[in-house]
Amino acid sequence: MQSSSYHETPWIIFVLVLFSLLFSTVVSKDFLEENGTSMRGNKSKKMKLINAHLKKINKPFLKSIKSSDGDIIDCVLFHLQPAFDLSELRGKMSLIPPELPKEHANAGKNPEIKQLWNSKGESCPNGTIPIKRTRASDIFRSISISKFGKKYSRKDIPVSTQHEVYISFSHISFGIK
Repeated sequence: MQSSSYHETPWIIFVLVLFSLLFSTVVSKDFLEENGTSMRGNKSKKMKLINAHLKKINKPFLKSIKSSDGDIIDCVLFHLQPAFDLSELRGKMSLIPPELPKEHANAGKNPEIKQLWNSKGESCPNGTIPIKRTRASDIFRSISISKFGKKYSRKDIPVSTQHEVYISFSHISFGIK
């Protein structure tokens, strides 16, 4: 009788240990997902934020041009450009695209090409402006999604309590020595 209970004890311990391991992994997985601390959950949240931001800043385009360096340039209608999304500029700027001066057409048949994307002779149609398409990799290089593409304000020069002196010497002789 003792021998049968002796053989059952290791199985019971084995089952209890196995059950506790399974139960602890299920509980810890649920706990991590509830708190948003799981690695997979953080990455998917971040990608959702990035994709939402990309939809907001990348405007619908009429034509797309791929440059030789891998950038994609979208030809966006003038009135849909991202500058008009700013509340400070809304209603204050003309939504009519500017016209090129007449001298521009007569300046020469081979104008100097300054950007890689139009080196093949491709250009945006009239009424559109070229805008580089923002990708997720561009945002990943940024410090944060909310600060992406924004300029940092210059910090004022801190007022020093110490006295600073700048001295300049020049040796100039006039006349005969």
